[in-house]
Amino acid sequence: MSAAEKVSTLGIDLGTTYCCVGVLRGDEVELIPNDQGNINTPNYVAFTDTGCLVGDSAKSQATRNPSNTVFDIMRLIGNKIDKYYTQKYHLPYTVIENEGRLKLAVNYRGELHLLSPETIVAMVLKNLKKTAEHYIGHRVTQAVISVPANFNYCQRQAVKEAGHIIGLNVLKLINGPTAAALTYGLRHKSKTLQNVLIFDLGGGTANVSIVSIFSSSTFEVLATAGDAHLGGEDFDNRLISHFAKEFQEKFNKSITENKRALNRLRAACEQVKKNLSAYETARIEIDALLDGIDFSSQITRTQFDGLCYDLFTHTRFLFERTLHDANLEIDEIQEVVLVGGSSRIPFIQEMISVIFSGKTLNKSINPEEAVACGAALQGVVLNKDKNATVKDVLLMDVAPFSLGVMSKCGEMDFFLKRGEPIPTRISRVFTTFSDNLPSMTVKLYEGECSHVKDNTFIGSFYITKIPPAKKGVPQIQVIFDIDANCSLKVEFQDQGSGKMFTIHIDSNKERPKIQDIEEMLRDARPYKDKAKKQKRKPMPREDIPCKDREKKEDSKPMPREDDPCKDREKKEDSKPMPREDVPCKDREKKEDSKPMPREDDPCKDRKKKEDSNPMPREDDPCKDGLQQQELEQRLKHAEQSKEENRQYQEKLSAKIQLENYVHSIKEKAESLLNTCNSTLEWLDSSSSLHEKDMYAAKIKQLQHSAFLMSGPYCQEQCDY
Repeated sequence: MSAAEKVSTLGIDLGTTYCCVGVLRGDEVELIPNDQGNINTPNYVAFTDTGCLVGDSAKSQATRNPSNTVFDIMRLIGNKIDKYYTQKYHLPYTVIENEGRLKLAVNYRGELHLLSPETIVAMVLKNLKKTAEHYIGHRVTQAVISVPANFNYCQRQAVKEAGHIIGLNVLKLINGPTAAALTYGLRHKSKTLQNVLIFDLGGGTANVSIVSIFSSSTFEVLATAGDAHLGGEDFDNRLISHFAKEFQEKFNKSITENKRALNRLRAACEQVKKNLSAYETARIEIDALLDGIDFSSQITRTQFDGLCYDLFTHTRFLFERTLHDANLEIDEIQEVVLVGGSSRIPFIQEMISVIFSGKTLNKSINPEEAVACGAALQGVVLNKDKNATVKDVLLMDVAPFSLGVMSKCGEMDFFLKRGEPIPTRISRVFTTFSDNLPSMTVKLYEGECSHVKDNTFIGSFYITKIPPAKKGVPQIQVIFDIDANCSLKVEFQDQGSGKMFTIHIDSNKERPKIQDIEEMLRDARPYKDKAKKQKRKPMPREDIPCKDREKKEDSKPMPREDDPCKDREKKEDSKPMPREDVPCKDREKKEDSKPMPREDDPCKDRKKKEDSNPMPREDDPCKDGLQQQELEQRLKHAEQSKEENRQYQEKLSAKIQLENYVHSIKEKAESLLNTCNSTLEWLDSSSSLHEKDMYAAKIKQLQHSAFLMSGPYCQEQCDY
């Protein structure tokens, strides 16, 4: 490949269940297959006794190693532990809280490790980057990554951190529906203005965006809405609950407590869901599911629609919200484009068609590849490659969430509302709320609630050296700069020196090292000598200053007064302290060169015991002061809390589901009754006959209301 043809930017679709990477070559985007020859790579990471697996190999062993196989990580990244436990997802791996941050506890090479979600995502991105570089033949350091449209500030920053961990410069975080709109607009060139609705229903998220496209070169996002916990995984969970209940009724055994059986059932239910998109019935057969019991069953498409009916119809509110925010009516939408693997479900397609008055849905682009293609196209535009055929494309996005500061009484003072265009610069003037206040703290929040306690805290900054004055007199100008990635930069003037300060609000100050990621991925070589692995000793930690290690060594218990080793230890302690500039690795070699103790040395046993303590490793979960016993107690407590929370959430979910269903049926019944009454009044008030199309339109209106009320159970067909 010549220098002019070298690919400089990757387009990555970072989905909840699958991910995909593409590059632009010539006029077309090429999607890069992984080592298994598949375009889509499962978003799975597994930790074993021999190494770390990513992608297809990790998913294939998930049933044998459920506790150490991580998936659905995009639902955890950037979230707090309390938000995680409010969800009703029964993950087989352990999630705990460590120093206020969400951590995953996994067993890697026989040792317990605490890893952040950012580290797991970095491993996935590292695997995609390595696959792309091997395919195109040279190193790539830039990428455009797609995220769900409703990702908040903390989640977006966490994804950028994952890219930085592996040395990947993330040029832009593009919303999934927006990337799909780029793919559609550049492939279906039109000289007229089009309002295109993109419905992206993937494995873990549902997103709706309305994009105004003009001349295939200007893309303006009018509105966006989404649900981060609605997708194919949720449909799988309904099937899992259905078949688990059936198994318990048949054999009086519960599989919900058996992680391996649950993972096998999960994999089978995913395939059943896919089969039901093509056939009216699907069969599930699993040999020796639990205690040697073979399980087989059958489910129809109508049964599946009934199990997921409330989830399917919830997408209707996303359409209504997006249309309302864009200030558009249904007939003002020219195209409805389906994206995401779950958009293939027949009931969803039929429901969307009814909502948009029988409009034919656009399925011209591959639903599982459109987002990666759009991300690759955006990367070329941002690089301003003169040799690229795609250029002069203008993309204008909107803020997915509102931003604001905390007022004196704890209320949210918004400076950027959801749906407003970004990037943007906003200037606000702040003042003091008490006399002679020397400094003030400004706290930033994200969310739609009027009180900050119900929103998400994203950071704060301090204004100091305010001249003494009465409250309300100082006028401090603050500029909020929000870029296209929803990254926030704050500029303000120091009141003492007059100097301007710029602060980048970063909600994630803990960043793992790329060496940790590379070591875990490097240890996954399948043909490595097993004996060498067993003999491998842990490498010394080179990034920890020696004085910190000496503090740990100095924390040994003091010897007794009658201890015969006391004088010798004092003598050893009287040696000069090691120089701070000597690397720890070299010092350890000197320490290892000490002479062996004599046979009659009374201190021999103690030294052996002290020497048996290994040096702390780079990825040791106890390096922050968390002892092994305390960690095991936390894990045990986390498991108990997880089970109690699971039972509570099941009861609460059942109650909420019933309440929502009753209110939904009541509202739909009232809506249907109102429609019938208005139609009868229209018929009675007409003294003469109208055109045939007007009567047909009224029937379609009634059909629409009846369909939304009856759902998959008793939809009536009426031909006019």
